[in-house]
Amino acid sequence: MKIIKHLIFIYVIALLFFGCASSTENATSVFDSGNNYILLGFWHGIIIPFSLMGKAIGLNIGIYDAGKDVLSYWLGYIFALLIYAKIIRVLWLGIRLKMRKT
Repeated sequence: MKIIKHLIFIYVIALLFFGCASSTENATSVFDSGNNYILLGFWHGIIIPFSLMGKAIGLNIGIYDAGKDVLSYWLGYIFALLIYAKIIRVLWLGIRLKMRKT
């Protein structure tokens, strides 16, 4: 079971890492049709830690898609950021609880 957890972790990290990769200018995606902007915003919110790491080392990576000015894109983006905030809060409270017990 532990091996499966490690493999899932590696696959998720690889997916998130390659999700930040640039594409060619003539590439098309499912989001070009004008639908599913909430999923695109959610995806961009999920990969933001990797985008920030790339930005920090000097790569030309955008933090968000400036061309998507629709509300559904930003709702997905903010929802993903709220998930990160929830994870950080749970970790922080867990650390504080362990510190109180010792």
